[in-house]
Amino acid sequence: MLEAIRARSTSFVVKILFVLLIISFGAWGIGDILRGGAGKTVVASVGKVDIAPNAFNDAYMREMRRLQSMFGPQFDREQARAIGVTNAVLGRVVNEALLSQEADALGLIVSDEQVRRRIHENPEFFNSQRAFDPLMFEQVIRANGFDESQFVARTRRDIKQAQIVESVAETTAPSPLVTALFKHRMEERVATTFTVRDEAMTDIPAPEEDALQKYHAEHPRQFSAPEYRSVTAVMLDASKLAGEIAIADDAVRTAYQQREGEFRLPERRKLQHIVVDSEEKAKEALERLRKGEDLATVADEVAGMKPDALEIGEVSKEQLLPEMAGAAFAAPEGGYTEPVKSPIGWHIIKVASVSPAREPSFDEVRDRIRAELAHEQAIDSLFGLANQFEDALGGGATLEEAAGRLNLEVRKVPAVDRQGLDMEGNPVPGLPAGPTFLETVFAASEGIDTDLTEVGTDAYFLARVDKVIPSALRPFEQVRDDVIQAWTAERKREKAKQTAEDLVQQIAGGKSLQEAAASVGAEPKASEPFRRNDRNSALPQELIKAMFAAKPGQPATGRVNDGVMVGVLESVQPVDPASQPEAVKQFQGALAESLRGDLLSGYAQALRQEYPVSVNPKALESY
Repeated sequence: MLEAIRARSTSFVVKILFVLLIISFGAWGIGDILRGGAGKTVVASVGKVDIAPNAFNDAYMREMRRLQSMFGPQFDREQARAIGVTNAVLGRVVNEALLSQEADALGLIVSDEQVRRRIHENPEFFNSQRAFDPLMFEQVIRANGFDESQFVARTRRDIKQAQIVESVAETTAPSPLVTALFKHRMEERVATTFTVRDEAMTDIPAPEEDALQKYHAEHPRQFSAPEYRSVTAVMLDASKLAGEIAIADDAVRTAYQQREGEFRLPERRKLQHIVVDSEEKAKEALERLRKGEDLATVADEVAGMKPDALEIGEVSKEQLLPEMAGAAFAAPEGGYTEPVKSPIGWHIIKVASVSPAREPSFDEVRDRIRAELAHEQAIDSLFGLANQFEDALGGGATLEEAAGRLNLEVRKVPAVDRQGLDMEGNPVPGLPAGPTFLETVFAASEGIDTDLTEVGTDAYFLARVDKVIPSALRPFEQVRDDVIQAWTAERKREKAKQTAEDLVQQIAGGKSLQEAAASVGAEPKASEPFRRNDRNSALPQELIKAMFAAKPGQPATGRVNDGVMVGVLESVQPVDPASQPEAVKQFQGALAESLRGDLLSGYAQALRQEYPVSVNPKALESY
């Protein structure tokens, strides 16, 4: 189930979260607005709308969750930064703000029925019977960081904005253009190929020492150590302080008495439901249930719902939509509600069981209260400690002197690189979690204390870079074996390339492909048909390009990971658009989408004139 949800969640974000709003990032772009001008308390200003840091962070974290569902939890902010996630998210929230203001200016309205229909028609929420599944709906939206009310509001906004996008970008691709481009792009070719393997080039002479040293000097990046920094740091962590704080039993009991109502466990109900798309169907289902028919049978026959989709689970009143909560918590145990309408349909809710509200005993919450009091005192102490530490530093004390006065641990890190590794390539233990510490350290000047920097909500650090150890070419003697390996691999690549080019000349001069392949111990084979921009072909793009410039019988080469591929064009397979009407129709749709992207690009520029955009780069520095 988890993998199914993950797969659905990824597709869900692409298809639903973006709707038709973002045709392509390139179509809208943000390169022309990174000029600053927005206030320090906002990420960007779009017309009269300010994009607050928390709103941007929510959007950013949703995108991070989507990417982590694709690449795994190890996908971090540094990797996200490398592929431009920050700019992509910024572009999206700016576009949404532009369209929202235009939608409001145009007076667009979206009804509850439109929202309900959009949700019910979304295949990401379908079960195996291709019917809307409330359980899948809940799982998918929560996997993407939404509760039901948030998602309904977002869907309403997206529909409104999509109305603008669809009206602006309504266009079709002209038939002559479609036909010409379809023939060009869908033409297929077949080649016979073999590969001259690098490793087959075994007669590489042993390198001279001078050649190795020259190679070492000419490839410094390949044989250089990264920049390291020697750091002295003081870490202030409330969780560690809390472990040292003893809370008396009397204080725990007093807190229990003062906060008794806070620990009250609300009434919880285990609920099941049937969801249908009309009140008539809901009444039909309720009538059958009250006659004693089985819930699962009625749900299957009336709503196409399977047994696992019936379960809402055990919930408190606050966890349900307001439209459902009142009815569900008014019905008797074992009973059914009257039909209840919510943005996702009409519900009949069964109260399977009731867990009454109750007050937990002191013994049940004693440990929780003790831990909370210790943490609260630790945070209070942490703030005071941080202020005293800064005061001591401000008074001229060194980092070590200030830490000594306050009995704080001083941590020495002999060497750490930007990845948090030491000179042996091992992770440096005990560093604060997240990228903030290393980013701060590598942005600091040698010998200067950093500012006291917050990590999370209950920890701080202050560091001094004692020494910058620049990236430097490792001594030849230290990496001699690596140099020999790299030098030899390059000579093999060069020889493979030269051998392949010689064979191409021989084939062009009349030598058979079979003979040429046999001379390097290879076996020629026919390729699968490939197209001009075929990214799934076993042929390298360099060779594909050459094959589309060649005539049948002509040879060419292209580099692959482990050698050089030699190919001879065997046949050209033109495409007849009339024989593939469905493919032409799909191609015409894709081409129209591209044209719509161009229209949207122009429209975006016009909206920026109406609603000027400015971005605060400083607000994005931590992303």
